[in-house]
Amino acid sequence: MRVIPTPRAASTPKDLALSPRNTLLVTSEGDINHNAPPFIGEFDRATGQVLTTFRIPERFLPDAIDSPTRGVRENLSFESLTINAAPGTAGQTEPFRLFTATESALVQDYNEDPTLPLNNRFLHYLLGEDQSTLIAEYAYPLDLEPTGAVSNGLTELLVIDQGGHFLALERTYGLQGFGVKLYQFGHGRRYGYLHHRQSQRRPQRRFPHS
Repeated sequence: MRVIPTPRAASTPKDLALSPRNTLLVTSEGDINHNAPPFIGEFDRATGQVLTTFRIPERFLPDAIDSPTRGVRENLSFESLTINAAPGTAGQTEPFRLFTATESALVQDYNEDPTLPLNNRFLHYLLGEDQSTLIAEYAYPLDLEPTGAVSNGLTELLVIDQGGHFLALERTYGLQGFGVKLYQFGHGRRYGYLHHRQSQRRPQRRFPHS
């Protein structure tokens, strides 16, 4: 794999995972104010060099520093990262899966009505030798923010089995203090949505490519 330099201003890593090939997978929110986009990268553990960066669809990348019309919002990008590798693959090169999601809605998905849930975007990559392919993108329905909340977002993901089930941690803070909610949800492979098992909200379908 070729070494790709990462912008100095983009060094805002948020989550990491040790891959089956003994490398570090890292997400970063980037820095919109310094024109540094978010990224998902794979790093050499010994040298810290970037081995590869994963393709992120253009709709995630802000089109302007001031008043963007698309892309992630400042400090609300790729906060979470988890992988699904089959047992016994340590040191091997069998393909495995990487999942990440935005902390909150993209600019073009954002709705200021507090009575309506925001939809984050959840990305599913397939990783193999010389491969990092984005194979699916889903809507993740964020829980409604409580009254007086300053921030409300998805901050952590964890794969819990080989059947497409996850744990998700949502965090809020504001006038009423801090709060967290833990959800288990399933990967809606057939219909292209994510379903919160503990939520009364209806599943959301796959996003159009916009």
